Amino acid sequence: MSAGKNPLHPTSTLRCLVTLTICGLASPLAAQCPDVARFTPIAILDDGIESTVLEVATTGKPVSVTMRIDSGTPVIIQGASACGAPLNVTLHDDGTHGDRAAGDGTFTLDGIRYQANAPSTCTAHTFSRATPSLRGVYLGDITILRNGGFTTIPFNQYALWILPVSEFGIPEPVTRLSTDVQVSAHVVNIMDNQESVNRILSGEPGVSIQALSSKVYSVLPDAYDFLNFTTTGQRLCPGGKSVGLHIMVKQDWTGTGSLPFDNSASYGSSGKLLGINFIEQQSSDYFPTFAHETLHQWAAYLPALGLVGTGGHWSENTNIAGAVGGGAWSYGGDGAYSAISSGFTSTWRLPPLELYLMGLASASEVPPILVSETPPLATGYGSRFLGPFRQVTAAQIQQVAGPRLPGPGQSRNDFRAAYVVATPGRLLTQTEMTAYDRISRLFTGSLQPRPGNNRPTFAEITGGRATLETSVLPCAFTLSPSDLNVSASASTGTVFVSASSSSCRWTASAAGDWIRITGGESGLGNGAFSYSIAANPGVPARFASLAVTGAVSSQDMPVSQSGSFGQNVLASVNGLMRSPELINSCLTPGSCSDQPVTRGRMAVYLIRALTGGGNFSYSPTPYFEDVPPSHPNFASIQKLYEAGITSGCAPRQFCPASPVTRAEMAAFLVRTRFRISAVQGFPFPSAPHFTDIPMTNLFFPYIQKLRELGITLGCSATEYCPNSYTTEGQMALFLMRAFLVPDYGIQAAR
Repeated sequence: MSAGKNPLHPTSTLRCLVTLTICGLASPLAAQCPDVARFTPIAILDDGIESTVLEVATTGKPVSVTMRIDSGTPVIIQGASACGAPLNVTLHDDGTHGDRAAGDGTFTLDGIRYQANAPSTCTAHTFSRATPSLRGVYLGDITILRNGGFTTIPFNQYALWILPVSEFGIPEPVTRLSTDVQVSAHVVNIMDNQESVNRILSGEPGVSIQALSSKVYSVLPDAYDFLNFTTTGQRLCPGGKSVGLHIMVKQDWTGTGSLPFDNSASYGSSGKLLGINFIEQQSSDYFPTFAHETLHQWAAYLPALGLVGTGGHWSENTNIAGAVGGGAWSYGGDGAYSAISSGFTSTWRLPPLELYLMGLASASEVPPILVSETPPLATGYGSRFLGPFRQVTAAQIQQVAGPRLPGPGQSRNDFRAAYVVATPGRLLTQTEMTAYDRISRLFTGSLQPRPGNNRPTFAEITGGRATLETSVLPCAFTLSPSDLNVSASASTGTVFVSASSSSCRWTASAAGDWIRITGGESGLGNGAFSYSIAANPGVPARFASLAVTGAVSSQDMPVSQSGSFGQNVLASVNGLMRSPELINSCLTPGSCSDQPVTRGRMAVYLIRALTGGGNFSYSPTPYFEDVPPSHPNFASIQKLYEAGITSGCAPRQFCPASPVTRAEMAAFLVRTRFRISAVQGFPFPSAPHFTDIPMTNLFFPYIQKLRELGITLGCSATEYCPNSYTTEGQMALFLMRAFLVPDYGIQAAR
């Protein structure tokens, strides 16, 4: 099939991998392969507990659909094992046996399980999939009886994935982004009730590719060079098939035989998207298919030189031996050449010509290409080319197409692809997501060889000259300002939102009954929202937050408002530090203001600041062995742990009588002030403020933040004295600056 315009989008160039030459055009593929088989789910654990349902969606109102499962196949069908004897089963379209709707043409068989601990003789029709441990099993031939005759579908047309509990028993985390989209670390799963992928692969007109791509961009940023779509349903073809499709979306280079253009906006991208691949279910874990379709972004577009054959692939009459066609030849010494098996799928290396077209190799690295003027005497390995032969050089390619610009060193060599599984009527189970996630991860990585012959990486096939990443990128947001410290008076303001992509949707929210969003509640890409803050009538400061939330990620902004303490700041501090849990307030001259504050007393101060007083709930069950319920600081220490501000001084220990160092005090103050746990990050100045606190110090972020907020100047002009103990008097000043008067600034002592 020659290069042509995609009938699904008339301005996009289309290529496809085919064994049926009619693939990719508005063709009779759907007529030749009208039936679709689907396992729900397509992947189950080998524990003998998880089960699946086989559905065969048919056309033409079949009389019956049956299946024969060969003896030795390690499956159990509705309680009957196929290990010892073949099974002949009937699929149902009568509302029973898992059938969802009687008479709809979809024949169903439920109760399918893998036979756990099957004997070594029971391994028929099993095979290794993308990883040695991810196995597949073919169930059996399907016979569809219609009034005009019957059709038998070979067993190897569809497969069930089997995952060993030993490796896949701990599933990958899955995040639900909306009612019809979920993601794992390397997989995007979208619900597609239109069966779009199979219909697109069948060349069916009128199928919206944009509907698929827009669903991806509705929750993820415009950060992908390629969108790779696959599905869980497999078209059943009596003659066998392997189908993939590539749609070129954008070209911003020259010298490959096609002209630059940009249709990315049609698919929801702002110029980032290069191409879209569609891969049938049977090839969804087979990297060479993805490599083949992806390489069509650059090859093969040189028909004038006789290098391109049917279907837009390198001609079999060439020795290109590439990912998109051409053979590997061996000279026989008699003037003829023979086709050999050491081509792309044996060496897992792209030939110099394809690396050149990608902009990863120079023209000087491309050896002359042999072209036979006559076809081989036979097809397949061992076939002989008798010639006559001619050579095509890189110089001739440049004469026809011009030099490849940009070239090595300037062209892109790092790509990102989204691995998208479109499932009709449902989202994948966590076991299925785990299987697809492992597959997607295999396409990325370094030059490290993978075991087996179908598991190379993109870096491997390019000889380390390019990489492909499939990790799912959530939208990221930055807020300016990063935090708010306001006075007790009522106020308004604006927060500016910076998004990692123009396609990132976000919603602004406020946590606190005294702060609210007044404008710009949602946006797309960069934007802004406004807020209003009510006056604080209370003595203590109060704290809330503003946030921007996307589909996957969010960004919080802490907000602190000073209290209405009037002129009596000392009285406010005194009130904050007075508690039935404390023996005295340590604010009276001559008391304990110069004594180190203990961890127990510090917990009381922080919780009173956090809650605005002493009225709060806490668990009566001790978290720490050295703080029983009878301890005078028990309530506050319990609450401090529940807030995530501390995990103790050692496992199950809090050390309530131990004094608090100035470094520890910085961590406790910052965590309490911003309502963050010990494992949460926060922004802080990177340039050190103090000479005795290097960036490698565990408390460096907290001390930097404390100085940035004006809560401390240090113990001298250049030092912080992190190992010195914090006194009760110093604690009073720190509490005032951190909680009572957040905009107070640095006033008195250090």
